[in-house]
Amino acid sequence: MECLAMEPTDPFTDYFIYNNLGYSLVQLSRFAEAEERCRQAIQIDPNRSNGHKNLGLALQGQGRLSEVADAFVKTTQVSAVLPERRK
Repeated sequence: MECLAMEPTDPFTDYFIYNNLGYSLVQLSRFAEAEERCRQAIQIDPNRSNGHKNLGLALQGQGRLSEVADAFVKTTQVSAVLPERRK
């Protein structure tokens, strides 16, 4: 989490920091923390599908299945509208 201490000011960088932290926290089974980071990434750029996908994984780890479905539907919607931003 040292990357947050650097206080990046570029929204592109901010998005990737929060999204990657979210995914990493999912891998560590720290799902509530991962959810928070993914929501921060989505707030910065809601048009990137990966943030929604990682949010779904964080919610899945918490057993919040209806919210998981919503997050994955949003992932698909964002991907369909902006296929060049799937990365």
